[in-house]
This record gives sequence, C-alpha cells and structure tokens, in this order.
Amino acid sequence: MFDVFRLPTPAILAAPADGERAGRDGGAFVVGMLSGLVIGPCTAPVLGGLLLYVGASGHPVFGATLLFTFALGWASRRRPRTFAGLLTNLPKAGAWTVKVQRAFGILLLLAGEYLLLEAGKRLV
Repeated sequence: MFDVFRLPTPAILAAPADGERAGRDGGAFVVGMLSGLVIGPCTAPVLGGLLLYVGASGHPVFGATLLFTFALGWASRRRPRTFAGLLTNLPKAGAWTVKVQRAFGILLLLAGEYLLLEAGKRLV
C-alpha cells in the first residue's frame, strides 16, 4: 500500500505487444488457474462458514438469500460490468488514487495495531 514492494507483472501475463495476436486462450487459462490458486483459499473459509450458518439456521429462503448475496458480490468483483454506471462516473486515475491507496494502508496499519493490542490484553 505504501509502494515498499513492487511486484511486476511477468511478461508472459502482460498485455501483448502491437504486433502480437491478442486473446490467446492459453494465457487466459494460465491467468485463471493462478487467480484460482490465490483466490480459492481466501473465499473458501467465508463460503464454508456461510454454508454452516445456513445449514444450522434451518431457514431455506434466508439461506438462499445469503448465498445469492455472496454470489452477487463475487460476480460483481469478477465482472465489473454489473456496476458499469458507477464505474463510468468515477474520476480518472491520478494523484487521488495514490492518496486513497495510502489512506487504506494507514487503515490496515491501524487495524493491525488494534489486533496486536487486543492479543496483548488477552495474554496478560
């Protein structure tokens, strides 16, 4: 968040040069596989907890609503066209995006500090 570490995109995953053929299926497959490896462990606990809660609640309509909301959130993240009108109204990237990035970095640091303080209280 503070540009301490830079992780460049590998050349094989970057956009093709002008003379190259765009839309290679193999590249899309590799990117999909890699994103699945990264995203799967992040969403599996949330989905597992949601399924446990839905199963324990005994309310199928409420459970279906929760799972639909989870799927809608996941789809809107993967396909930003869901909120295309909102995205078109955003200002162009520039200095404000760096400020927002730094603000979220500070928020993450504060959240980490809070969690460390709470863990310290429980150890004492």
